Amino acid sequence: MSICLGEVHHTKVDMIKALVVDDDVVYQNLLCRLLGSRGIQVVGRASGMDQAALLYRATDPDVVLVGLSSVNRDSLSVLAKIREVDASAKVIVLSIFNSFDEVEKGEGELADAYLLKGSSAKDIVSTIRDVVIDNEE
Repeated sequence: MSICLGEVHHTKVDMIKALVVDDDVVYQNLLCRLLGSRGIQVVGRASGMDQAALLYRATDPDVVLVGLSSVNRDSLSVLAKIREVDASAKVIVLSIFNSFDEVEKGEGELADAYLLKGSSAKDIVSTIRDVVIDNEE
């Protein structure tokens, strides 16, 4: 678990603060580098939900990117735990699975968007922008 401090930028996309949650540290590093190179400030990263909940409270991110390696009861509880901390949290799921049916069948809105882990940088950034900026306007 870590809190990332970076420079503050002035354009709307640069003001987006993201929390990255994934049990794969290599993927975490890649995603953090990608986001940082696109002007999105990574304010924290966690490999587990207990860490993520603490960091969410400490950093107040605009969006949480959650990597799911499997869609099961545990992964659904991960998403529900974020919503318990903040019912209006913006959550994007990144998964290796083409189908998000199980996540969508969970109780309530567990995620605002779903992407494959192999999605392009452009798709990831535009989805973040759509979820965060377009919902604010």
